Amino acid sequence: MQKLMEMKKYLEHDEVQLLSLTESTLTKLGTMTDEKYGRASVG
Repeated sequence: MQKLMEMKKYLEHDEVQLLSLTESTLTKLGTMTDEKYGRASVG
């Protein structure tokens, strides 16, 4: 999550879709438990 937050600083103004995807991903990761994350990243 930290890397995604850092990356946002470097996005250009015309990279709206990438900003939206990044924010959506951060929101989803922020609400995930460690158990859910483990299941999602295995397989």
